[in-house]
Amino acid sequence: MFFLMRAFTHFSIPIKGLKNGIHEYKYKVDDEFFSKFENGVVQKGQVEVFLELDKRSDHLELIFDIQGYIDTECDRCTADIKLPIDEEQVLMVKYNTELETMDDEVWYITNDTQTINLAQIIYEFISLSVPFIKVYDCEDEDNPPCNMEVKEKLEEKDQEKNAKEVNPLAEVLKNIKLN
Repeated sequence: MFFLMRAFTHFSIPIKGLKNGIHEYKYKVDDEFFSKFENGVVQKGQVEVFLELDKRSDHLELIFDIQGYIDTECDRCTADIKLPIDEEQVLMVKYNTELETMDDEVWYITNDTQTINLAQIIYEFISLSVPFIKVYDCEDEDNPPCNMEVKEKLEEKDQEKNAKEVNPLAEVLKNIKLN
């Protein structure tokens, strides 16, 4: 973890001496960034992170606006796609007299903490924005990335399945003749 934070010094924010109020930061996240997180959910992509940091006397509120895409495989047709990411996340950072700790929604830091490094949390927020099923409506694009052969086979299978799933009660009712 120490190596990771050293590799991402430009993701560190000096909070000691930072004046109370709103501060804005912008980060570009690319393949090099993702490569530092071995065996991660996301390995490639182009993402911009807009950060609004609201420093107050007793805590920090960080609002992350995450936009861009990740490179992945479509779960519908297996084509390589650029899956759009558009997410907003909020992180509270509170001062505590104990050693630096964190939980799911709040980071705790000591009053004498000089900087906070956001690389890990940015990666986690991007990873959390990846949907469980990786598909998107690419049909509106000029050149959709879909694997049409796979897509056509899936549509054929769906049609076959729908044809076989005839309701037996409906069949009986069709044969009743009313006078």
